[in-house]
Amino acid sequence: MSRRLLCIALALCIPVCTWAQSIVPDWTMDGYRELNYPNELYYTGFVIERISTDASLADELKKIEDAARNSMAESIIVQIQSNAQLITQRTSQQSGGHFSEQIVSSYKQQISTSTDAITAGVEVRSYYDPSSNMGYAFAFVEKERLGEYYKNQIDLMLQRIVSIFESVDELVRVGKKIPAREKCTESMNVLKEIEQYRVLYSAVMGSNDAALQTDRYMTMLRLTEQKMLMLEQSTRIYVTCTWDGKDYPEYDGQAVVVEDLVKQSLSQQECSIVDHSDSADFVLTMTASTNQRSDGSDAYGIISYYANVRGVLKNCHTNKTVASFVILNDPHVYSAGKTDAVAISKAFKLQSLQDEIMNAIMPKIKN
Repeated sequence: MSRRLLCIALALCIPVCTWAQSIVPDWTMDGYRELNYPNELYYTGFVIERISTDASLADELKKIEDAARNSMAESIIVQIQSNAQLITQRTSQQSGGHFSEQIVSSYKQQISTSTDAITAGVEVRSYYDPSSNMGYAFAFVEKERLGEYYKNQIDLMLQRIVSIFESVDELVRVGKKIPAREKCTESMNVLKEIEQYRVLYSAVMGSNDAALQTDRYMTMLRLTEQKMLMLEQSTRIYVTCTWDGKDYPEYDGQAVVVEDLVKQSLSQQECSIVDHSDSADFVLTMTASTNQRSDGSDAYGIISYYANVRGVLKNCHTNKTVASFVILNDPHVYSAGKTDAVAISKAFKLQSLQDEIMNAIMPKIKN
């Protein structure tokens, strides 16, 4: 009984498969595509290729599907290239800034290679004709649907910039200029993406300032430029160091040495050194002193001294102390010499002293 049922099932299956393979989809015909997917409403790509017998049918169909998708993308890129120069010139003229020029000049290569954005929402169909060993693939997307996708992307990204600006303003308010500058760089990258979608929308749907949100976009562009220029002044720091070595008043010049070396180190970290505390983001107040480590009474007659520094870093925006440090009799911060003056002078110029000070304050300046 089971063998009889199997034979019946096979007999029923064979004509179904043959019938399925014999039906040629309507979209393989030029007339059908022209009637149902007119150029004024759709972007399309159609490919027909002979199927290789050296590869699997699934792989071969996938290959021609990709070819159809790329063919459709090329037709969009042609329109993009014809519209790109117009919209970028317009953006540059309206913004009129150096930063804006960076925005409008950076996206062209991205557009020509970003097929993911170009082909969003595309549908692809494929068919294999065993009688001719030919594979067919048809890619299409409705222009209005594609334009709506680009429009939504513009809106979402503009909202993202608003959020970035809020973060930038808060970071500036608490004196964290370095992270704020990094946030502005993020805004710049988002603006580049928006410009890409503006060009894509313009190419697909035509120029429409309301849909492109031109006024809002230009406002964000100018604000980003202004914030970047403001933050390019870097974090401003006022540095002072006084001598606190009561037992060694003749070496008070070492406080100036410490102050100058710390200023140099901060400048290398892209900080601006200012001359007045009322124009600073941070104030670093230090005191320097020394004490003897060895008096030269040993067999070698070597005298050594410690370089001691205490410091406090204050955030001028919050008026709070954000860091403090004490370098006192540190085994890594001393030097030796034949005389007191030589040993002390060498100790305050040690790189290890600068490193310890910078390690104590830079994380709070960058945070």
